[in-house]
Amino acid sequence: SSAGATPSLGKQIGEQRKTTAYGQNDAYKNFKWFEAFVKMNVPQYKLELRAGYLNTDFIQDYGKELFWHEEMNGNKFSLYVGSWHDTGIEAYRSFELPDLNMSLPVSVYLLNGTGGTTYLDNNRNKTLLLHAEPEFGGKLSGLKTFISYGFGKWGDTEWDSNYAAGSPGRAKSGEQDQKYNRWSLGASYSYQKFSVRAEMAGNRWDKYFNFDTATEEDKQNAGYYVKLFYKIIPDKLTAMLDYSVARLEQSASKNEVYNTTTLGLQYELGEACTYIIQYDMADWSNDETPAATAEDTLKFNRLVMGIRTTF
Repeated sequence: SSAGATPSLGKQIGEQRKTTAYGQNDAYKNFKWFEAFVKMNVPQYKLELRAGYLNTDFIQDYGKELFWHEEMNGNKFSLYVGSWHDTGIEAYRSFELPDLNMSLPVSVYLLNGTGGTTYLDNNRNKTLLLHAEPEFGGKLSGLKTFISYGFGKWGDTEWDSNYAAGSPGRAKSGEQDQKYNRWSLGASYSYQKFSVRAEMAGNRWDKYFNFDTATEEDKQNAGYYVKLFYKIIPDKLTAMLDYSVARLEQSASKNEVYNTTTLGLQYELGEACTYIIQYDMADWSNDETPAATAEDTLKFNRLVMGIRTTF
C-alpha cells in the first residue's frame, strides 16, 4: 500500500493508504501516461497536428505544465478541475492580426470523450474542445488571455457488464446519452518585475447523481486560482503567491471546498531545473450531513522543498 503527501478530507492521516495491486477498477492508479502522441507539420496550411493520448491546453497552469516549475504540489483547482487528458487529434494554428495588434493561436481537438466513469470512454460519441490564446501588443503589450470550451456526451450507449446501472457515473436505462461540457477563462499580464496569472474553470455532467430514482441531479465542479510573481533576481530567483479555490461535488448531497494559499520561491539551477520552496496553508471542508465531524474539516500548514528537472 501507499500514502500520498497530501492529506485527504474525510480521513485521518494514516487512514488514506490505498492498495497498489491491480484490481477491477483501479488499474489506472498504478501507471498512467502523461502524454503519448505523434506530431506532424502541414506547412501549406500553417498547421501543426498531434494525435494520440494528449494533455490538452484546457487551462494554462496544467495544460502548459506551468505549475511544474512553480510548485512541488499543484493546487487542487488545477489538478482536479483544470486537468484534461484524452485520446484524439489536435489541430493548431496561429493567426496574426496586425491591424488589431494581436496574435491568435487556436487549437481544435476531436477527442474520444469521457465515459460514465469519467475515466473511460464508454460510448461512440466524440468530444469537441476549442481553445484560443489571444495575445496583445501595443498599449496592451504583456497581456495574454485564454479561453476554452468543450462538450460531448458521457452516458453509456454500449453497456459495460462490469458496472451496474445505478453506480456513480452510470446513466440509467433510457438516459444513456447525457451531455457534459467544460469551460475555462484566464489571463496573464507582465510588467517589469511583476507578473500575474489567473484562471477559472467549471464543468457540468447532466443527470449524473441519483440513478434510477425519480430525481436526477447534475454534477458540477468549479474553481479558480490567482498567482502573483515577483522576480527578485531576473531569470534566477522568483517569489510567488498562489491562492486557489476548488469546489468538487462528491455526491448529490456532499460538496468539498478546497481553499489553499501557497507562498513559494523558485531558484533556477539550470535550464529546466528548479529548486522550489513552498509553504501551503490549507483550509478544506465538506458539507456532508448529518452534522459535520472533525474529519469533515481539514486545516494544515505544510513546508515542501525539492528540485524539479524536466526534459
